[in-house]
Amino acid sequence: MIAGDHNPPHFHARVGTDEVQIAVESLLVIEGRLSKRHERQLRDWAKQHHDELRRAWAQASNNQQPDPIQ
Repeated sequence: MIAGDHNPPHFHARVGTDEVQIAVESLLVIEGRLSKRHERQLRDWAKQHHDELRRAWAQASNNQQPDPIQ
């Protein structure tokens, strides 16, 4: 996540040279593209860390550096 980033709440992920933006609530890709396998792995990770992603977005939208997520 990037401090002060635009709505909707989302996070950025990069695999190799591919980059996507994933909506925090729906976990759908809102920009970019990954392979189906990487997209599935990313969604599984995001489901496990959903509360942390919400908290990080709240920090980012207040122009704070979001806490890291494992």
